[in-house]
Amino acid sequence: NSHTLMIACVSPADSNIEETINTMRYADRARKIKNKPVLNVDPRAVEMKRLKQQ
Repeated sequence: NSHTLMIACVSPADSNIEETINTMRYADRARKIKNKPVLNVDPRAVEMKRLKQQ
């Protein structure tokens, strides 16, 4: 298991207000991302295991 960290760098300068707003919007959208992990399983390995259990 892991955690992901994102740092959004913003500027208090008036000349960078547009970039700061875009960065904050992106950070807000990225914060809402939810991942659903899926276990990668080889179908052949599953079949072999099933046959061995018989």
